[in-house]
Amino acid sequence: RTFTRHFRQLTGNTVGNWLLGERLSYTQRMLETSDLAVERIATLVGDNEEAAKMLAERFGESQEKIMSLANRLEARDVSLDARLFDDGSVAILDTLESDAPSQEETVANSQSRDIIKENLHAALTELDPRERFIVEVRMMADSDEALSLAEIGRRLGVSRERARQLEARAKRKLRERLAPLRELQSAA
Repeated sequence: RTFTRHFRQLTGNTVGNWLLGERLSYTQRMLETSDLAVERIATLVGDNEEAAKMLAERFGESQEKIMSLANRLEARDVSLDARLFDDGSVAILDTLESDAPSQEETVANSQSRDIIKENLHAALTELDPRERFIVEVRMMADSDEALSLAEIGRRLGVSRERARQLEARAKRKLRERLAPLRELQSAA
């Protein structure tokens, strides 16, 4: 009795609580510094369920989560190059699906872009110089660099209305020239 009273005065804890705290600290140190399995540490420290309960209280998590984490820590890593079946040639990596486009899709998209660029370039060369200028400074320019119809009219020496008419004619010519591309794209 005297020992318990002195112990409580010196440590601020009962012997039972102090032992429990020491056991928990030892468990935590073992988990952080050793390669031993969680079950082995639990066996060394005490009851497996009791150890999980103490760890749950210490870390402020549920006992189920502590056990789940322990199981995940003990799970073995598996190489993606490992064979799916012992007698097969298929690796685990071969069964995973990629979000990236396939090689065929990448090539098809690249070819489509090239065809569109070629046709657009050909369509632009068929426009007269004033129409081409309007398309380049109004339709192909960045939004903050696009010129107004009034500014285009000043640069070409025509009215704003005439610049609008030239723009409409250029759009119609481009639409007619690029219509087969639109049909091709909708068929694909």
